[in-house]
Order: sequence, then structure tokens, then C-alpha cells
Amino acid sequence: MNEYRPGMTGRVVNRLPAPIVVDLLRLPNGETVPVLTQPDEYSGYVIRSEFGDEQVHSTAIVFTRESLESGARYAFESDAQVYSTRLYLLQTTALRTGSAGGGCDDAPDSPSERE
Repeated sequence: MNEYRPGMTGRVVNRLPAPIVVDLLRLPNGETVPVLTQPDEYSGYVIRSEFGDEQVHSTAIVFTRESLESGARYAFESDAQVYSTRLYLLQTTALRTGSAGGGCDDAPDSPSERE
């Protein structure tokens, strides 16, 4: 929640290993939160938001039930809502705006829910 900026864009740096995703989506005592009872359904990705000449502004971890393309750019909608206060997670929609090759696509992909 702390690194999210409405309308931010970012590039997928890497996918996190499944055991790390599960650990991150559980409370420190190992329990799950009511809105997220099956953390193993999610994939986790490291996203870096960039401005100008690829200067890193912030790094965030994005969790999704879908796949993100490594190296691709995504734009996050400005309509984020709190998903879990105990895990400090927001929920918003992300649209792919550029391919792994760095170019922009003619049109964004269909929206996908992202936490």
C-alpha cells in the first residue's frame, strides 16, 4: 500500500517463487486473513515504476491470479481499494501497455484484477 501511486506504470522485473508468495500473503503467525484464505492461488511479481530515462521511482510486489509477462509494462488504474489492512494490500486493475521488447502495443490488453 505504501508504494502505490494512482495511475502509476511499472515494468515487471521478475516473478517470485511460489513459497515466498505464500509466505508474504500470510500473517507473521502463519494464519491467513479472511479475504485471502488460499494464498497459493496467487503469483507474485516484482514491479518497478519508472520515469524518464528508466530511473527507478519505487519497487512494489504485485500479486495476481493471472500471469504477467516479464519485462512488460503495466499501467495501474487510479481506482485502487483496500483489499486487506492486515497485510497492507490494495486491489486495482492493471493493463499491459508495453511488450517485453520495450515498445508500446497498439491497444492495451483486457483489464485484469491485481492486488
